[in-house]
Amino acid sequence: MGTTLAQPGAYNLAGVISTHPQSVDRTVEQYNALMRAIVDEAQKLPWGIPYLLHRETWWGIWLIYLIFGAISRSAGLIKALFKFQRPVPDEVKVGDFGFGAWESMRIDEI
Repeated sequence: MGTTLAQPGAYNLAGVISTHPQSVDRTVEQYNALMRAIVDEAQKLPWGIPYLLHRETWWGIWLIYLIFGAISRSAGLIKALFKFQRPVPDEVKVGDFGFGAWESMRIDEI
């Protein structure tokens, strides 16, 4: 999700700087308000991640190796697991700063 956030983040930052060029505090405040919801959504992790994958005991490590070994030998299981993956957004809302007629930024056009 980093590349999904980079372009809209740069666009919003440039817009906020252009509206408040003399006030760093106001710029940071407005940028945070614009980007916080987008970043929070992008940083959501599936249930149990990373805790289930970072085992410290010998049996926990053995179990993870066993599970991943079984998954790597089963193409059907891999396809089934990818069905639970969250979709990548194809559009991210950006602020209106007069740079153009953009209400949102299409990720496939970047």
